[in-house]
Amino acid sequence: MLLLDCGGFFPNRFSSTTRKLIADIGLKVVNVMDYTAMNVGTVEFSLGMKFLREKSADLNFPLVASNLLYAEALAPFTKKYVMAQAGGLNVVILGVMPPGILDRMPRSRTFGVLKVIPPGEALKSLLPGIRKDADIVILLSQLGLIETKRLVDGLEGIDLAIYGGKDNKAAGCDGEIKPESSTGAPVTPVLKASSKGTHLGYVRMSVDDMGRVAVDNSRMIFLDDAVEMDDKILEIAGDDIFKRVAEEKKKAKEEQQRQIKELHKLTPMEYMEKLLKDQKQSNGGTIQ
Repeated sequence: MLLLDCGGFFPNRFSSTTRKLIADIGLKVVNVMDYTAMNVGTVEFSLGMKFLREKSADLNFPLVASNLLYAEALAPFTKKYVMAQAGGLNVVILGVMPPGILDRMPRSRTFGVLKVIPPGEALKSLLPGIRKDADIVILLSQLGLIETKRLVDGLEGIDLAIYGGKDNKAAGCDGEIKPESSTGAPVTPVLKASSKGTHLGYVRMSVDDMGRVAVDNSRMIFLDDAVEMDDKILEIAGDDIFKRVAEEKKKAKEEQQRQIKELHKLTPMEYMEKLLKDQKQSNGGTIQ
């Protein structure tokens, strides 16, 4: 069994402070859920590249971004693809986001260091080498249904695509979902990922003796009140994440007030020494 996230995980509303707290709590939650990989979506950069990079270092699973390029000076914090094992098979997970999206997000602080290239260009470069060792290749897409279908229809080597993004909505029922096909001809199955955490998408795949991959079963599982709460997750997020966020904001405010009181106790000389020390630590041990 592989547990995959299509991306678009961070909240895209509320204040910056609240969004960061929700994102932080959410990542701590999925860190104990045995994720295989998470695609990087557009909103993952809405809180800034520094935030995402720092949080990625604490994750027990990789972030995948197949069409993301890094400047030479920046160490990558995502992977172009992830190789996983399931049922004795090698499964490769790819992930794409809309090209040029970071150019329209000045708050991402990615200008000059990160670039999102066209997904087709990136995948055409990766797939020939990947297919040599992969039994199954899965694409996680933040392009929406239409662009995801156009992408996989123009490529060879992808066995399943799962899409989220601009035209994705919460699933309306827990019935089976069918691969999209307008002609009835064999095509790469394209399935949706339910938004807002209302459903869990389930897909069962198989590979025959000829290496042909098939989707044997696919459905949406409604996550209603019958799903038992997990103690580890309750400890992190509580039974109401907004209540937990309010508690964390209160703690942060109290800590800020405590630090201000401590600063008021310092002499001017002690205050300057503290500023220099903090600057040195933030610059990695050097004062600029």
